[in-house]
Amino acid sequence: MENASGGIERCLLQRNGYGVAVDNNARIYLKDSVLKDNDHAAFYAGWEAAMAVMEIHRCTVFGRVWHTADRPGQLSEGDNRMMGMHESSAE
Repeated sequence: MENASGGIERCLLQRNGYGVAVDNNARIYLKDSVLKDNDHAAFYAGWEAAMAVMEIHRCTVFGRVWHTADRPGQLSEGDNRMMGMHESSAE
């Protein structure tokens, strides 16, 4: 998502390249969702994501959480569970 906004609630994001990716001026909120079995990582912030906003609340992530060390310009997180790669196959 580059210049759009939206929200995801109570969803399973599975078997994607990235669960959720933002860049430029994108705004996204994600809550009460599960992200697992994504090829690269659950989240990706593009090279120009300094103005992007991402809110992640009450989500469970199985596997790699972020693709790189980059983060959106504004990141809000709370009550999330980050599970390791070894646990994704157990669910």
